[in-house]
Formats: sequence, structure tokens, C-alpha cells
Amino acid sequence: MTGPSLVEVAELAVPYTLARLRPVLPPAPARLLEVGAGSGALAAALHALGYAVTAVEPDPESARACAARGLEVVAAPFERAELGDAYDAVLFTRVLHHLPAPADAVRRAAGLSRLIVVEDFARDEVDLPAAGFVSDARAVLAAAGLLPDEPAGAPADPLARWRDVPAELLPIHPGRAVLAALAAGAAVREVVRTEMLWRLVLHSVRLPAERFISLADTLRGIELRRIAELTLPAIGIFAAATVPSCPPDDHRVVVAS
Repeated sequence: MTGPSLVEVAELAVPYTLARLRPVLPPAPARLLEVGAGSGALAAALHALGYAVTAVEPDPESARACAARGLEVVAAPFERAELGDAYDAVLFTRVLHHLPAPADAVRRAAGLSRLIVVEDFARDEVDLPAAGFVSDARAVLAAAGLLPDEPAGAPADPLARWRDVPAELLPIHPGRAVLAALAAGAAVREVVRTEMLWRLVLHSVRLPAERFISLADTLRGIELRRIAELTLPAIGIFAAATVPSCPPDDHRVVVAS
């Protein structure tokens, strides 16, 4: 007998992302392009809602995971990907801050669709309370044996540790640069600052769904409360923009994840 299957935080975050996406997306069966689809959790959920989804994912292992979900996959960096000429939506999900040239990526997306929606986060806006929130929570998880590769003790200077970004993760563009890139290629119509630290706390954690959902909901609830109390910054970004050069009756949408 096998044990319960393990899930990762990307799966748990899908309902929250869908709740923000669905008001701005055209109805299914619109054609969506998700840039930086990861293992395909969000793309698969959109596909299940009736959308025709193409996932762009350069990492070979993640691209294979997308294909295993039955998704159409383009296994290449967005800037070099061979794509169709029109989509009803293009999604950049938590990837625009990592791309070599975010403004170039937005310009390419603007040539494919009319609406661009970006879900991302401003890593540069993490302050000492936010860095402490992440490091303290991960120290608790490590002490509980849920992060076996991480020491249980919280670092003496969590903000310094946060700013010590591994070279393989660079570049990481600041949040203002992500929004500036979007504004340079499209007319921004909405920007919402959101909770995101809970996802960073749970990065690399894998648990059975019934256990993970409770843990994630608790952390997310604490973060939301502290954002409301102004004791934590809302580092998440959700922004929607339209491309005015397209014909007014063209309802194509670009969603950045």
C-alpha cells in the first residue's frame, strides 16, 4: 500500500491565483499562454476550466511535468520560444522578475495578445520584519523535521541572509522594474499588492495535501493579518494591463505569472 501523495506549495496557491485571474480573463475556451509555467499546476487548473493553455517552460524537468499533465508545452526560454501568432491571454507567473530583459518580454507579449496580467513579487521590498517572518517560520519547520536540509536555528541577521542571493538565481529585478516594464509596453489598468511571504516560507516543503493545506492556510492567514496591521509589507504584485495598439474588438489577453 502506498502512502498519500505529496503536494508542493505551487499546487496550494492555485485557487488564490485563479481568484485574481478569472475576473480579467476572457471566458473559456480562450487561448492562454503561460510563461514560466513551472510544473504546470496553474496551467492544468486553467485547462480543467476549459481554456486552451500553452505552457512555456525552459527547465526540462518542469517541462516534462507539464507534458505529463496533458498540457501543450514549449520547452524553451520565452525570448527564443517558437509560438503561435495570437493568444487570448499570455501569463507571466512569478517569472518576469527573473527574465534577462523584462521590458523586452512584455513587448513580445504585447505582440501576441491585448491584455497582460502579471503575478509576481518585489523581492527587494522585503524588510527586516518580513525577512524575520520567513526565517523564523522556516526555522520552526526545520525543527519539526519538515526542512531536513536546513538548520533549525533562525539566523542572527535574517535580512542579510535574505539579501545574499545565490548567483544561479540572478538576475532578480526589483518590483518597480517589473511594473515599469509592464507600463512601457502596455497601459496598466490595475495593480494590487498581495500576500506572498507564506509561499516563500513553504518553498521546498512537500506534505500530504490534508496536512499541507492546514499549514499553508495558517501561515497565509497570519501574513494577511500582519499586512492589515501594517507590520509586514505586501510584497506580492498582481497587475493587469491592456495593449492599446490592438483593434478595440480584439479581446486577446496576456497574463504574466
